[in-house]
Amino acid sequence: MTVVDKFVFNAKEAAAFLSISKSTLHRLTADKQLRKVQISSRRVGWLHSELIRFISNK
Repeated sequence: MTVVDKFVFNAKEAAAFLSISKSTLHRLTADKQLRKVQISSRRVGWLHSELIRFISNK
């Protein structure tokens, strides 16, 4: 499975998809420019559709 085939991305994958650092990904999420989803009590992810929305709005 390639990164593009995934529905939910972890931080490393989402940052790579957006060509940004993980710290920038977390900053954009904290600034509410990106929305994350809670996968479990200890894991979060970013939806493919959310990453596409972010790119489209740039």
